[in-house]
Amino acid sequence: MKFFKNAFLKAAATCCAVALIYLANVASAQDAAPRVAGNAWRNSIGMEFRRIPAGTFKMGSPVTEVDRERWGSDETQRDVTISREFYMSVYETRQRDWEAAGGKNLSFFRGADRPVDSVSFKNAQRFVEVMNKKYGEELEATFGEGARYDLPTEAQWEYACRAGSETAFSFGASLNGVEANVSGSKPYGTNRPGPQIDETTKVGKYKPNAWGLYDMHGNVWEWCVDWYAAYDEKDTVDPVNLAGRGSNRVLRGGAWAYDAWSARAANRVNDSDVVFGTEGASVGIRLIIVPGDEKPLVEKYGDAHAEEIAKRQREEFEKSREKQIKGVR
Repeated sequence: MKFFKNAFLKAAATCCAVALIYLANVASAQDAAPRVAGNAWRNSIGMEFRRIPAGTFKMGSPVTEVDRERWGSDETQRDVTISREFYMSVYETRQRDWEAAGGKNLSFFRGADRPVDSVSFKNAQRFVEVMNKKYGEELEATFGEGARYDLPTEAQWEYACRAGSETAFSFGASLNGVEANVSGSKPYGTNRPGPQIDETTKVGKYKPNAWGLYDMHGNVWEWCVDWYAAYDEKDTVDPVNLAGRGSNRVLRGGAWAYDAWSARAANRVNDSDVVFGTEGASVGIRLIIVPGDEKPLVEKYGDAHAEEIAKRQREEFEKSREKQIKGVR
């Protein structure tokens, strides 16, 4: 009788163990699978995105903003309409994301959850292309045929950074290294110096903006898809400069090695590429998702001319993107 009892207990224990392993595998598979929850989405390699609604905002800075155009970049303020919703990465692209897509990690500061740094514009474009090739199918299954990963336009970046705010930073008018990873010894909007970390930090260390995006100010500069050029002073819809009219590509957001003023939402920096070492260690990227079956929301604004502009901008965008992708192969 004791023998049968022990055998029964062993069999029961084995069944429980098998069941636990099965449940663990199911949970693991669920964790790896793409997830959509309301305004948030996570892809199969763990990159998280937040929905950015269409809308109109004031792009650029008011003439009263201290240190505007300090490096000679144009910050002419005007109303800009983003006619289509898009999704933006919650975090700057992490080194774990870069490596998961097969990219060679050349970052100066190493760490799986630090932002990838020392990213040239060409390598940023290659990363976008690889992401679309490897993970495009799951993207289209969620966001419709033609959905793609991309770098943000300048307008998309500033719109998402501001998240409805009109101050120098999404969190207010001052920064000293407490609110974001910048050179705290050179504060902005306050005489009180703050932390001086002198390296990148793990993404998500600081508070997010109102739309749930982290590190839009500081940590690393982020490439935009645009060539740098002076702004058109007129109000516009979905502006983007992809025709090569300009000097260099645009970088936004400031970085760990730079003074606080440079992390203002309106500040624009332009560069041709990355110099490796500590300077290059301040340059990274953040991706967006462009839904495939979205229609422009210009009807909301009752402007037929705006619809025509938006259509032309999108056609120009797609043609230029195809040329860029072919150019880096």
